[in-house]
Amino acid sequence: MSKSSWQIASRCLAVSIFLCLAGLASAAEPDNFDQAYRDQRAKQLQLLAGEPPFGFKAGLTSLASREAFGSDRSVAGVLRQGSRSGSALSLGNFGKGRVEMELAYQLAEPVSEPVASEAALRAKVARVAPALEFPDLALLGAKPESVLAIVRGNVAAHRAVVGAATELVELEPNELTARLFRDEQRVSTSRASAVIGGQWQALLSLINTLVAAGWTLYPDQWLLTGALDGMHPLQAGRYRLVVDGLDELEVDVAAAATADSRN
Repeated sequence: MSKSSWQIASRCLAVSIFLCLAGLASAAEPDNFDQAYRDQRAKQLQLLAGEPPFGFKAGLTSLASREAFGSDRSVAGVLRQGSRSGSALSLGNFGKGRVEMELAYQLAEPVSEPVASEAALRAKVARVAPALEFPDLALLGAKPESVLAIVRGNVAAHRAVVGAATELVELEPNELTARLFRDEQRVSTSRASAVIGGQWQALLSLINTLVAAGWTLYPDQWLLTGALDGMHPLQAGRYRLVVDGLDELEVDVAAAATADSRN
């Protein structure tokens, strides 16, 4: 082999080794969604200490929120704590509290495998209820650098309150309109279809994301499909969520640092 041929061969070998090592480094790189959800699940299981989650939540379900973090998808978080309508919360239990009006769903059967389509999903969902989610942005620390940081921060999940459930027999969630009031002053109004892809697509994405992360979803857990009309600063007062065709939901938020009640 000539000197020039040897140099070319050596360079090719060096390039091949570099590409191989780069590929191995990429495969081990923790900054990917699979690893982020593994980190999230491990942390939440530790905090749950053997107790089941109250439910799960979707985040980044609007174009504005996705654009803000450069995300091409919604994300999922674990709701360790939750309660029913009539509960009382305290601002003292939040660092940077927010309130979101959402819809919550319960399954008719456990789900541990991906759901193939919206049509298949409809057969697995039993009921829907109005819900208020109360994320705490302080749980994310400083502004997250990426959507992966949001996943690892459990999508700022802190507390959810769910109202009375209605069977999904002749009810189409996407046709519902939600209105949020605080001390009888309107805070927000939105169609339930405002989440990207509509309610069914948001729920399908949430379920399949959670299943891929290793969770089995049970009929007594609640699945929240994302904020309608975004997040609003949490303030003291009586919140009332009115959704057409569903029972009203009320939550009292106290200014004093009193303990939350769980009804």
